[in-house]
Amino acid sequence: MATGARPTDTAPNPPRRGLRGHWPAIGLFLAVAVVGAFIILYHTPWGVGLTADGLFYFSAAENFAHGRGIYWAGSGGHLKPLVHFPPLYPFVLGLLLKLGVPLDEGARWLSAALFGVNASLLGLAVYLGTQHLWLGLVASVISLTSPAMVFTHLAAMSEPLYLALSLASLDFLALHLVTPRRGTLLLAGLATSLACLTRYVGASLLIGLPLALLCLTRGPLRTRLRDTLAFIGLSSVPVGLWLARNVFLTGSATNRSLGFHPPSPDTLRHFLDLVSAWMMPGLHSHWLEAAVMIVTFAALSVLSIRQYGLPERRRPLAPVLSLLALLCLASYLFLLTASLAFFDASTRLDNRILSPIYLLAVVAILCTLGSLLPKDRWSLLAIPVVLAAMWATVPYAVTESNGLLTAMRQEGLGFSSRSWRQSTTVAWLQTLSPEAVIYTDQVGAVGYLASRETHSVPQRYDPVTATLRGDYEQQLQTMRSSLQSPGAALVLFASTNLPEEAATLGDLTSGLILLAATSDAVIYVDPTNPIRPPLPRLE
Repeated sequence: MATGARPTDTAPNPPRRGLRGHWPAIGLFLAVAVVGAFIILYHTPWGVGLTADGLFYFSAAENFAHGRGIYWAGSGGHLKPLVHFPPLYPFVLGLLLKLGVPLDEGARWLSAALFGVNASLLGLAVYLGTQHLWLGLVASVISLTSPAMVFTHLAAMSEPLYLALSLASLDFLALHLVTPRRGTLLLAGLATSLACLTRYVGASLLIGLPLALLCLTRGPLRTRLRDTLAFIGLSSVPVGLWLARNVFLTGSATNRSLGFHPPSPDTLRHFLDLVSAWMMPGLHSHWLEAAVMIVTFAALSVLSIRQYGLPERRRPLAPVLSLLALLCLASYLFLLTASLAFFDASTRLDNRILSPIYLLAVVAILCTLGSLLPKDRWSLLAIPVVLAAMWATVPYAVTESNGLLTAMRQEGLGFSSRSWRQSTTVAWLQTLSPEAVIYTDQVGAVGYLASRETHSVPQRYDPVTATLRGDYEQQLQTMRSSLQSPGAALVLFASTNLPEEAATLGDLTSGLILLAATSDAVIYVDPTNPIRPPLPRLE
């Protein structure tokens, strides 16, 4: 051997274990998935929560299952192409309906399965990245006890499916970056395309992941460009076809138009409060919250880049996963801000909308920690430190999550709750003649629960663009004329809390008289109408 040679610099990497060596751990994370699914199933006897957005998904799923395409039933029962939301979630619900599973049960079982799957995928990603099983289990416990994760999986929404697909795309691309293979790149592109077809904000993956491919792949620039372009093409073509379909049918790609409605300072403060409550409950200074988040992001970035620069034999999967998570987190925040400011002013920040940030932050933090720990049993010395950090947040999280789950089991959530299913007004609406014209502020709920067509109350402005509607007076006039037809009525379930975009209570009830006030609604009719609907039975 030549003098001065360093055998360690040229020695081959130790052989990597295949999946065979990981089967016990994989079995453990499958058990985590089963536990997570049971948690949701046990606490949703009334079904998962159903919101206004969920009703769009249900309507599109039902129409797809009956061969009418991805369409939803609008005011008056008119079918409209689903454009405002991507198609994958209602497509999956529609497939379940075709197999004989009712929509509410299909959504319940899907949410339950995804709650377990997401906790399992998160733990498995951290374990495979760091090679520390206990860190993977910590990740799964964090996911199962998090109020943000629990809240996200308690409603019939697309976020749980998006989380599973985004985690899959992250894992596959990390594997490709460590050991380049066409198969893992193909799977990463496929998962990313499906994520984009689940939520439009999945386009953030088309920013962060190609950037990672270009910057983190070890190899000549030509190879990196080829892989990056191949990934972008595979990921963007399916969603591109969907957007082209939308433009062809409606003239709009996503039912959004370009405008300028920047988020208010209150929106920023609300964002800081939501995120800080995940890991730092009790902070009350927005400046401190922002400073902690910025410093944490910067520290994770510096440590991950440093660990990634070490020789390959040090197993760089953990820092690769961390860097991917940080890039996707930054691109998600960028796209969410751009959407609020330029495309959709109706977006409301909550734990559901911000749930991808939560999972990405957990991946980045635990994978960075795992990359700093030794490979042997000395890593177990870090367990007390991790447990101490969890003790500051997990009891709070468990208390909050238990409150959410208990309320869900006792009363339900949204339009699938006990109060809606036992509504006196909904039961009354079911007795009315199908020809009776009904205007209401809850078109979707009445259509779903009472199985009848209704018309939406007029809107003052468009909630997506935050612009006044020029046909507002015409909408009011049309409603007043329609309420003169036999048996017509205006039914308001939230008369004291109408949406900001809806007509005011004074405009809606001008010239009308109160027919009845039930336990959950007020009913108005035109006084000149010779044939009024029958009075509801009051309990």
